[in-house]
Amino acid sequence: MAMLGGRVAGPAPGLHRPLHLARAPRPCQSKPRPRQRVALIRPPSAASICFDEACQAAKDQAFVLATLLPSVAAVALAFVLARKTKAGEAEGEGDDDSSSGRRSDSVGGEAAGPGPSASAEEFERDKLGNPVVALDGWMTFPVPVGSEEAGSRLKVEVGPMGRRTKRLFFFGHQPARTRLFTTTLSLPLGLRFGQDPRSKAIVIEEILEGTDAARQRQVARLSGQLAIAPGDTLVAFSSINFFYGGQAIFGMKPPQRTRVMYGCRGLGGAGRNRGLEECLTALARTQVADGPVTLVLERPITQEDDAQ
Repeated sequence: MAMLGGRVAGPAPGLHRPLHLARAPRPCQSKPRPRQRVALIRPPSAASICFDEACQAAKDQAFVLATLLPSVAAVALAFVLARKTKAGEAEGEGDDDSSSGRRSDSVGGEAAGPGPSASAEEFERDKLGNPVVALDGWMTFPVPVGSEEAGSRLKVEVGPMGRRTKRLFFFGHQPARTRLFTTTLSLPLGLRFGQDPRSKAIVIEEILEGTDAARQRQVARLSGQLAIAPGDTLVAFSSINFFYGGQAIFGMKPPQRTRVMYGCRGLGGAGRNRGLEECLTALARTQVADGPVTLVLERPITQEDDAQ
């Protein structure tokens, strides 16, 4: 401070600033750092990395064993199941899969299991030992011994593609005198079907020209043989069903397309005739690659037939 004329001079303006008026220093504001993303996949440890050929060979061998053992177990199980299936067919238990969509062990009504009195000697069999069966839709029923006069028997070729054999099927007699016969036609059939409103039977209403059925009918007119004609009743026909063996269950083989027989009539008094839509749906399962279709037809016997 200086003395000017006996007065104490204060500090020159602008040279000093009181402490209480000094501007406080601003706090250091750091910018927010972006969040770091944490990796959820852990890097492989040094123990899982091979640095020499011996380690890599051992690792490859463990991988092959872990992959191969389940496949070998599945093949072995499928082989055991296939052997059991063949053993059951050899014993003749129930109906053969090559002629039926289902197994059954009774005649008429609903399918029942084998009872204590259902022995192999009580049912009819063909010369090869296969049971003679009656049809009810997709189901088949073995025919008891002593039913020779109750119906007719016709042979039809059934079974998987390449291994088809002729089997004997039973068809019961109707109250009216009729004649049963079979005809084999190539696809397309060229037939128009209808259903009788009274008997509920499936009948052939029309044969379309240019088809195999029309050609067979023309040949029959010249030779006098029995051929398909409008008014014939459709009793049964061949169709396609799928069967799953032991290997097909595990996806190792596709299911077998097997030719079976489908019956349009019910068995016994409690049986019902199949409707037109049911029969046409079952008939449509057969494709051109499956081969021709066999129809079992029925025709009334007339006086002209008796004269011949």
